[in-house]
Amino acid sequence: ISFNWDKNLFCVFIMFFHQIDAITQDLGRHLLLGKVIVQTSNVPKTNLLSYTNPDFPFINTHWLSEVIFYLIQSVGGFFGLLLITSLIATIAFLIQLVSVKNYRIIPIIIASLLYLQILLDRTDIRPEIFSFLFLSIFIVVLYKYRQGFTKWIYILPFIELLWINTHIYFPIGLFVLVLFLLDMLITQRKKLRNKHALTLVGILAASAISTLCNPNMIHGATY
Repeated sequence: ISFNWDKNLFCVFIMFFHQIDAITQDLGRHLLLGKVIVQTSNVPKTNLLSYTNPDFPFINTHWLSEVIFYLIQSVGGFFGLLLITSLIATIAFLIQLVSVKNYRIIPIIIASLLYLQILLDRTDIRPEIFSFLFLSIFIVVLYKYRQGFTKWIYILPFIELLWINTHIYFPIGLFVLVLFLLDMLITQRKKLRNKHALTLVGILAASAISTLCNPNMIHGATY
C-alpha cells in the first residue's frame, strides 16, 4: 500500500475545515478571554464569566491559545481562524505521515481506525489543536532519537514550555518521554549511565521544569 500524500492531507484538512458550531460554547469564551488578556496584558486569576461567584479562583491552562485565537480572528475573521486551525491539524498529521511512511502500513492503518471516530468528534476550534501538533512533534523526535542521536531532541523542553501555556494535555509530553526512557532502559537494555539515556533524562528534567513557566507556576503545573 502506497501513500497518497495529497489525498491523505486533503482528507484531514476537510475534517477540520467545516462550519463553526462552537461559538456559543467554548470558542466564544476563548475569544473573549483572549481579548481580555491582550488588552490588559494580564492573565486573570479569577473566573471573570461567573455571575454568582465572580471571585472564584481560576487557573487558565490555555491562555496562550486564547490569545492566538483572538489575534487570528481579529486579523482574518472567523474564516481566517478556521483556515489556520485546519492547517495546524493538517501539519500535525503531515509530521506523522513523514515519520511513518517507512514503517509497516497495515498495523498503522488498524491502529488509526481505533481512534479515528474520536478525532472526528473533536474537530471544532479548541485549544487542543495545539496538543495534536505538539504530541506529533514529540513522537517523531523521540522515535528519531531512538534510532540514533539527533539535535532535535533539544527542542522538546521548549515545546513543553509552549504546551503548558496552550492546553491542559501538556502532561502527555512528559508521559511520552518517560515511556521512551523506559523503552531505552528495558527494551534496548541501555544503562542509565549511558550518554544516550542520560541525555534523555536531562530532556525529561528540563521539560518538567519548563512546566513551571506559566502564570500560576507550580499551581498551574500541578492543576
